[in-house]
Amino acid sequence: NRYHSATKGHKINIENAYLSMLAASTVETYQGIFDSNFLDIGFINRIFVVRDRGGRKWAIPPEMDRVEKDRLKRHLGELLRAINDSSKNELIKMPIQPRARELFEFWYQNEMADSIHAKRLDTYGLRLMALLGINEGKTEIDEEITKKVITILNWEYQIRKQVDPIDAEGQIARMEERIRRVVSERKEGIPNRDLKRAVHYNRYGLYIYNAALKNMLNYREMRYDHKTKVYFPR
Repeated sequence: NRYHSATKGHKINIENAYLSMLAASTVETYQGIFDSNFLDIGFINRIFVVRDRGGRKWAIPPEMDRVEKDRLKRHLGELLRAINDSSKNELIKMPIQPRARELFEFWYQNEMADSIHAKRLDTYGLRLMALLGINEGKTEIDEEITKKVITILNWEYQIRKQVDPIDAEGQIARMEERIRRVVSERKEGIPNRDLKRAVHYNRYGLYIYNAALKNMLNYREMRYDHKTKVYFPR
């Protein structure tokens, strides 16, 4: 995970690099290429989705304004030099100011949705804090950066709901109803293995099944005996 490139005019050193992929598609294509197996391995929640609308703008795209292009090149060069200089002796650490920490903690505990579409958003938030802070030339994560990050995360949550490729919340609700029906008919209880078979969990995927179980246990719609490993109706 290392990349080194040194010439007379520039020097680039990249340590512990990780691969990211950028892709574009229509909403219809995005919704059609995944199934529940991708939820089981947590793949979909590792995608940062950006939605936009395409339209006609230029028949022949014009060249980018040279002044603006040079400005962006200078800014990027300054950022790379600052990162390179700061990381020569040790890892770069950006402290979080107390008020910024309080803001993010409050969002995490009270405002972050309890939904399948909110998975890993908090992890994205920590990455975005560093990226936005570095991009704005700051040495600490302040309240302004944190507010921007929370806005991005809330927006991403709404976009995930809009383009959900497998209607995860709908499938969880349907699985809950299947489990509810089966468990209510088995007053003597039902082992997990038999419950899986009865609700045909393989049609939905393990993630959907486990999420439905967790919801029903949290809301006390059924109970689980850890000794016998059997589910019982309430």
